Amino acid sequence: MLLSPFRGYHPSFHPSLGGNISAAGQASVETADGIKYTESLPGFLTDFTWGDEEIPASLQSLPELRSLADAIVLTMREAGIVGCSVGIVDTDTGRLVFQGAFGFQDLASRKRMTVNTTIRSGSISKSFTGCVILELSERGILRLDEPSLPSLKAGGIEPRTRHGSSADDRLSQITVRHLLDHTAGFRRASVYLANWFVSDWVGKVEHPTSADVIRCALGREKLVFDPGEQHEYANLNFLVLGEIIKIKTGKPYGSVLQELVLSPMGITPAEVHISLVQRDHNSPGRGANEAAHYQQNNVKHDSIFERGKRVSESFGGFDTEIAAPYGAISCSLVGLTKFVSNLYSSRTILSRQSMSEILTPPPYAAHQSNTFPNNLHFYSKGFGVELFRGVPQIAHGGMLQHAGAYFGPANLGDSHQRKYCLVILSNCNLRGSPWVDERLKETVVQWFKNRFSQKS
Repeated sequence: MLLSPFRGYHPSFHPSLGGNISAAGQASVETADGIKYTESLPGFLTDFTWGDEEIPASLQSLPELRSLADAIVLTMREAGIVGCSVGIVDTDTGRLVFQGAFGFQDLASRKRMTVNTTIRSGSISKSFTGCVILELSERGILRLDEPSLPSLKAGGIEPRTRHGSSADDRLSQITVRHLLDHTAGFRRASVYLANWFVSDWVGKVEHPTSADVIRCALGREKLVFDPGEQHEYANLNFLVLGEIIKIKTGKPYGSVLQELVLSPMGITPAEVHISLVQRDHNSPGRGANEAAHYQQNNVKHDSIFERGKRVSESFGGFDTEIAAPYGAISCSLVGLTKFVSNLYSSRTILSRQSMSEILTPPPYAAHQSNTFPNNLHFYSKGFGVELFRGVPQIAHGGMLQHAGAYFGPANLGDSHQRKYCLVILSNCNLRGSPWVDERLKETVVQWFKNRFSQKS
């Protein structure tokens, strides 16, 4: 399975950041139909089971695909998945052939998941950011091969060194293209959350800004290779790109995203939006139709609201507003399938040159045996690219401890050799691998294999 090179990485999965939840739950629930769960702190879901409860489902599908919903519901029951939405797009026609929403977007209110419910999509945010940068390039506002440091300096952002640290001399070689392709030289682990460590490093009492995070990272980080030589996935690349977008346009990242990408694709702010920071399920920052999010492991995080407090990732453990360019855009199934369908369409908003930028292997790919064309995949401009049935196809995964998402090609065993793009969103993640998007993807792929093997 070629998913792994394009799956989002989030720092919460680093074992050194872990912690344990108290065994004493603050809220234990058992419904008459058998749903059981404990929410020991807001966002921490333990011991969740569906029991005999019928899992809600809404579905629009070709008649021959309707029973796929049964397979998805069975996986949800077995794995303890609270809610998800799944779509399948025929990329030859742009037609949506399957669209379903399952389970709950909010356990406490029993509000059902719908195809319009927005869910944090994790690193799929990078694909949106990639499109913004390509649009800015088409308009002559920036060049892909221009160095990134001068733009940052123009916005008042320079490396902040402390305790004898020094900035890497090679930072001046990093271009916008390097950031887009994850070839800048930053370590995968150089995630640099907006946390209190950053505040201390830059000498602030208050919580840091995205600019502060970049100042800290550039002042501490040593590149692990010369820019352009290799590929190493790091969220820091797209955090820097988000700041460059703001500096070059003089507008907030979200405004530029809506203006240059979402609106031209016919995507409304209700369908795709930046997820605001939230303290709990009832936070005013939660979108009007945004799902509640749940994590099922025991990893705690330093609260962005209060020093010394440990919280769940979804409620104060992750500054979603700062992380938007790389990992905190919320999408509905309707919005994400519009995005994917547009990119596959002959009427895509991107120019032929921009699509060529995405689909052409970067120079690093020619020097590594585990990339295209040997193993048929590479990363370029915010997208994973797979050679699928002889044609390059785009993909990306998104992985947070409290959500999971994926879009990309799926070998669905169609005897007519149709090229399908699978779209998955879920408002909870599982305790460990396989993560929720992997589990749901495998369910869909296996259902198609079984169906077509029976026909042959």
